[in-house]
Amino acid sequence: GYVLKDGKCEIDCVYKFGTNCTECTQDKCKTCAEDYKLSSDPSANPACESEFTCTGENFMQIGNLCVTRRNMGDSDVLAIPNGVTVVNGGNICNSNSANRCCWKGNTANTCDNANGGEYSGCDRTVCDYYAGDYICTNFNYGGKSWRLPTQNEIKNWLPYSINKGVNGLQLCDTYGGYLSARCFDSGNCKGAAGGVCYIPDIMAKGACVYRLSYGGLIAGCFSYTYAFSVRCVTEL
Repeated sequence: GYVLKDGKCEIDCVYKFGTNCTECTQDKCKTCAEDYKLSSDPSANPACESEFTCTGENFMQIGNLCVTRRNMGDSDVLAIPNGVTVVNGGNICNSNSANRCCWKGNTANTCDNANGGEYSGCDRTVCDYYAGDYICTNFNYGGKSWRLPTQNEIKNWLPYSINKGVNGLQLCDTYGGYLSARCFDSGNCKGAAGGVCYIPDIMAKGACVYRLSYGGLIAGCFSYTYAFSVRCVTEL
């Protein structure tokens, strides 16, 4: 239960009180890592619990899931981790399991910021499946384990986006006038399948998607080298 630190034996806080306890006495944890707080029982293991709440600009709760409200890569909080190749829209990233490609910025053709959203359909990051799966499994915000959603989960998201503006998931539609920002496909994802950025398509496990089009969701499954929007989820 002790570790050697600077030539002295000190209490091993992680051993006694869990991974996120950074300072302790023999009897209890005193300080937790960033994004964690002491539980009601600081003598327990684990003694630290996540401070994460699924609210604000970047997160929205749907049932027992927390869902990212912007594409991964489209805010400082939802950053793309090392291990993924990120290029600007219009540039080439040869999509494969080694590169894990994302295209950022100029990825839409016809687009707007209509229907009360603050998140334009014009400048959204899209990624191949290799990158999307890697991004979500390596996103540890709030001490949570994140993943890509299943197709079955995404099919329930429509009421949480359509006509919700900044209070919703802020998905974007292939066509305008359907109570969402517009984001029509472009040919600016060079190196992806067909070179196309499929921004209205939300990536699911297994390279399947739901595409927001004409105010409805359309299901499909494609190869791992297509470029889709990436939203991550975690259980609450």
